[in-house]
Amino acid sequence: RDDLLRDAGTHLTPQEFHDRLRNPAPGMVLLDTRNYYEVDVGRFEVEGVPLVDPRTRKFLDFPSWVAQHGEAVRGRTVMMYCTGGIRCERASALVRHAGASGVFQLRGGIHCYLEEFGGGGYFRGQNFVFDNRLVVGENHLLSRAPPSSPDPSDPAPESSTPSRTNDPPPQDNIISHCFFCERPSSSYVKCSSPKCHVYIIRCEHCGEILQCPSQLTPLYRRTLQYYCCTLCMQRVTKSLGLDPVSC
Repeated sequence: RDDLLRDAGTHLTPQEFHDRLRNPAPGMVLLDTRNYYEVDVGRFEVEGVPLVDPRTRKFLDFPSWVAQHGEAVRGRTVMMYCTGGIRCERASALVRHAGASGVFQLRGGIHCYLEEFGGGGYFRGQNFVFDNRLVVGENHLLSRAPPSSPDPSDPAPESSTPSRTNDPPPQDNIISHCFFCERPSSSYVKCSSPKCHVYIIRCEHCGEILQCPSQLTPLYRRTLQYYCCTLCMQRVTKSLGLDPVSC
């Protein structure tokens, strides 16, 4: 662990990170070290700079992803980010060991970047946070709430408001879609499987349907639960003595 921390990438302030994205180096890629349900609701998007999304369910999966997909970063200039900068400390060292030509991480993470650039930067959508809000957008400074359970991945650095001249124009704040019906949404529920509980994006419409069992498919009418995948559905239906095929 100590070796990994010593080999961490170069820290960039939000302004430095932004400037490098504005003038990307040849072969540059963005690497999002967060879990897939965090990426779905908000991420950096820069024209001409590919986004590498490992689609992990938990951060403990990241080392395995690097070991299996090192070619995605090998020989590349990698711009890394996460919620508050903590996960990048270990992740950036792993990426360096995988052969990246240069590894740069966003100091303070998305949280700090949004404080400086809000909707005028390269971040699209909303930022997933580990407190009772779950997601925050560019106006999150006006609606801060103390975390229900502080998480080291979501620090709260000091804010500043530099000029936004020549920055990308503001975009729609909701870029994610309901897992069940594809309507635009950034609201979450947890998978009903007791062995999973991964976050699922669910719109208000589908939440209302859950309160009206007559509108549900037979399976959901009998279980009144949500699942992130077929495996989780099979686990729950089996525990209830139901046949998911006949349902």
